[in-house]
Amino acid sequence: MYYNEESKFKTFKKNPNLTITRKWKHNGCPVFHDRGPLITQYLDGIRDTLDKALNEFSEVVVYRFDLRFPHWVDADDARELPKELITNFWGSVVSQVQSAVVQISKSVGGIPYSRVRNIWCKELPRIAWTPHYHAALILDVDLFEGLCQFMCENVIEDIVKEAWARAIGVSVDESPNSVWIPDNNIYRVSNGDENSFEDAYYRLSYLAKSSTKQYHDNSRWFGCTRR
Repeated sequence: MYYNEESKFKTFKKNPNLTITRKWKHNGCPVFHDRGPLITQYLDGIRDTLDKALNEFSEVVVYRFDLRFPHWVDADDARELPKELITNFWGSVVSQVQSAVVQISKSVGGIPYSRVRNIWCKELPRIAWTPHYHAALILDVDLFEGLCQFMCENVIEDIVKEAWARAIGVSVDESPNSVWIPDNNIYRVSNGDENSFEDAYYRLSYLAKSSTKQYHDNSRWFGCTRR
């Protein structure tokens, strides 16, 4: 089995531009390996995004969630959504965070706005008609705690729900359960703390699994903040 090989990765047949690995570690860190091969370029993107965040901030919060379509959206409805769907979603998240910072500054004093990063993937299991997304928001801990303190404890969840509803063109009330918050979805990662980094990286490596990525529609199936 090639998860024990030290040299070459295998080419991913669905997309020959990518390679896959079954190794239990990548970039020196444990990775999620129970659902088949992982795409190495996506693992590298996850690592790079976390590294850039920790190079800028001493501590960050990784906030995991999933995005789904309402049950009444079928495959034809999904095909009519804009190709910029996920880009529009993240743009709305950033806009709402910026607006919240301004609102807080006007009422109780300033909290610093800082760069918001993200990691996401699209998946389409064989038995599903519509895709879904796994995603993570990465925030400076001071920004995260300031929003939770001066807005509400669930402010990030509220922002994500509003952004997804806007992206798919419905109200939050029309899309109940379209945003799923998994258990233990918040990770605090400190610069220089190897254990906290490995915990977050392991959780995020799930987004790199190859089995549910189809590459049949010329759309993007993975993305992360490049800066």
